[in-house]
Amino acid sequence: MPRRPVLILAPIVLLAALAGWLMLDRRDDRRDHRPPPPHHAAMPLPDAILDPELADTLGQPMFAVLPAHQAVREINRRFDGRLIGLALVSPSPPEAARGVQLVYAARLLSKHRDVVEIRLDARQGRLLSARGNDLAAARRRGKDD
Repeated sequence: MPRRPVLILAPIVLLAALAGWLMLDRRDDRRDHRPPPPHHAAMPLPDAILDPELADTLGQPMFAVLPAHQAVREINRRFDGRLIGLALVSPSPPEAARGVQLVYAARLLSKHRDVVEIRLDARQGRLLSARGNDLAAARRRGKDD
């Protein structure tokens, strides 16, 4: 006889849990499911705060970055070897003093198995620095500017 109350209570507990789950599910349906505003949608600033010269440039990017495939092409044009790494990094203090804002840092494996570290200006693609063992052997002849 002690098993009978357990068998009666088990379906009641299951039904109560199911009802609670359905109530939670309905409460979620009543929520507003509008997507969040895009990140570029901002509150407009009063004209008195904006500098007239800056107001024209607010919707435009500050500068364009050279695509990675063009940076790779520029490296391959100047150096002979296999590219083993490429990353966008912040400029070093001397590079920043020259007006560089972003740098492509590349690592190249030369034909003589030396690693060459190359830094390019990410805006213009110009060579900032190159260092490594036997750098002269890694450079392509007659292709530099």
